Amino acid sequence: KQKWNEILKFAVTVLTALLGALGVSAGGL
Repeated sequence: KQKWNEILKFAVTVLTALLGALGVSAGGL
């Protein structure tokens, strides 16, 4: 169960970084 928790945290971090990069690209910031 702890392993899944770490995987979920890692996935959320990666998704947030990807969304942030996409938002910056789309926003032209």
